Amino acid sequence: MIVLKVSVYWYVLAVCLLLNTFVSMALADIQKIKIATSRYHSAKYLQLVKQQPCYKQQETTFTTPYRGAIEIHLLCQLFNAVNFKTEFQFIPAFDYSHAVRMVEEGEADMIGETTWSNTVSPHVLQSEPIYRKNEYILGLYTSPDRAKQLQIMSVDDLNGLVGVSNKLWVNDWRLLNAMPLRKNISKRTAFEMFSFVKRGYADFVLWPFYFQEDNFAYTLTPIENFPEGHFRLVPVANVKVTVPYSRHYIVSKHSQSGQVIIRSLNKAIKQFRSKGKIRQYYIDSGFFNEQVDRWTPLNLSVD
Repeated sequence: MIVLKVSVYWYVLAVCLLLNTFVSMALADIQKIKIATSRYHSAKYLQLVKQQPCYKQQETTFTTPYRGAIEIHLLCQLFNAVNFKTEFQFIPAFDYSHAVRMVEEGEADMIGETTWSNTVSPHVLQSEPIYRKNEYILGLYTSPDRAKQLQIMSVDDLNGLVGVSNKLWVNDWRLLNAMPLRKNISKRTAFEMFSFVKRGYADFVLWPFYFQEDNFAYTLTPIENFPEGHFRLVPVANVKVTVPYSRHYIVSKHSQSGQVIIRSLNKAIKQFRSKGKIRQYYIDSGFFNEQVDRWTPLNLSVD
């Protein structure tokens, strides 16, 4: 009886050790990637995926105006498509510029959202394009009453108007400077921009065609002391502005996993592109809108 108990003990111990080995091997296959992003974007992403780690997620999309969270989720979809099992570790950044700097200096493996091609540093690795040139589209958003008054069919019709944006939003600011406007106004936050348009200090703000309401109306989240819908803008109908640059994920050259990450990304992006899945992802999430495909692009000369 004693011999039997000893045999069972060693058998159970051997099984436990074997299972532990298999678990360790499985965990070793999971690549932890340090992603620099704002706490806001990482929190929104984790909320969307219900805290589930990347390697356990199924292919899906979410309709939401939070592009930072959406692009972290797309990143996960790309990795999973080529069986590159990853678990994201978020490194808090104060803002986008801080996140980029952390990637350049090797504090993070990569940034969570895409970066404009004309601002990519030589100190990072650049993926294949996610948005291709002229694929990112903006509208001229104004108040509903002003939208009825503005008749814009060409660049010349912008003459004498006032635009508002943030001069730190490099390409939005370049687009404004390429327009024959009477004045450009720089404001730090979307609230300030929308407020300037609503109060008549500016005629429009450049804003993406988020799929939020009918006719692409966009309303900022209700703000205390202001009625619901107060900060609601609509685009000037039938015209759009295309950004003449592409957007890419960037990976740190200092990352030990940098080459593996960029190869996996590029392989997945090409795979998704060939099946039209990148465009469909942005359509489903509300950032590309087929209804404005036939709208007239304003031909701007941007340096």
